[in-house]
This record gives sequence, C-alpha cells and structure tokens, in this order.
Amino acid sequence: MRHQKKRAPNVERAELEQQIESLRRDIRKLELERDILKKANELVKKGMGIDPQLLSNREKTMLVDARKQTYPLPELLSVLGLRAVLTSITVHVCLSLTGMLARVASLQTSSNAITAATAIVESGRH
Repeated sequence: MRHQKKRAPNVERAELEQQIESLRRDIRKLELERDILKKANELVKKGMGIDPQLLSNREKTMLVDARKQTYPLPELLSVLGLRAVLTSITVHVCLSLTGMLARVASLQTSSNAITAATAIVESGRH
C-alpha cells in the first residue's frame, strides 16, 4: 500500500480559495443571465424561452438601461452581444469627428485668409 503525500495546507487552501472565487464569478454570470431573461420577458413581453441574442438591438438597449444600476455596463454588453455593435458605433463616431475636425481646420484657414484679404483691401482704401 502506497502512502499519499500530504500537500501543504497553505497550497490546498489557496486552491480552494481560487475555486471559490471561480464559482462566485460563475454564479454572478448566471444571475446576470437569469436577470436579463426575466427583465426581457417584462419589457418585451416575449416568452421565457427567448434567447437574448435574438432580441433586436433596441430591445437589448432597453435591457441595458433597465439593468445598468445592478450590473457593470461591459458585462451587460458582453452578455447581450452588444459590445461589437458599440465598438462599430464608436469607430464610426470617431471617423465622423475626425472628418468634422478636418473641415473646421479648413474653414479656420479659409477664415484667416479672408481676414487677411479684407485687411489688405481695407488698408488700400485709406
């Protein structure tokens, strides 16, 4: 009969604490998913067999608005599959802002040129 080596209590405790933390994360994720399903049923009036991924983006944003005080926004977006949509919108907005800033800079340059030309014309009149 072989004797099993006993592991150090600190190592065993650390492993158990890691398992506990992992289980807590799993519980939190499952609670979030359950809560989303319940709220979706209330807001959208669809059956409890609904898949949050099949909801429209409008319905998903209604869920986010309803649960954002309870859960962190990144978690909600991830569970509902809105993170990619948000990233796409963010990129679009950034590109639009970059274009607008370029036009403003162009207008500012044109404005400076007009001001300079006006000054030259005014100085020629005197």
